[in-house]
Amino acid sequence: LAENFLTAFCQENGLAEMELSPEALEELTKHDWPGNVRELRNIIHRCAVLSEPPLIQADVVREQIEESDD
Repeated sequence: LAENFLTAFCQENGLAEMELSPEALEELTKHDWPGNVRELRNIIHRCAVLSEPPLIQADVVREQIEESDD
C-alpha cells in the first residue's frame, strides 16, 4: 500500500519517482497504524514532500510517524 500511495502521489503532483528505502519500509512495518490506511497515506504524502528524490529515508518516516502520534 505504501508504495502504491507513493507512486500515485508523485504522479498526481508532478514529482520525480521516489522509492522507500528498506529501512524506511521497516519503520512503516513497526508502527501499529491506529489511523489505518488514511494515516499511512498521509504519512507517505508528507514523506514524499519532505524527501529528496529518489529515496525516502527511514529518519523522515520516523519523524512523520512521531509527529502523527502527538
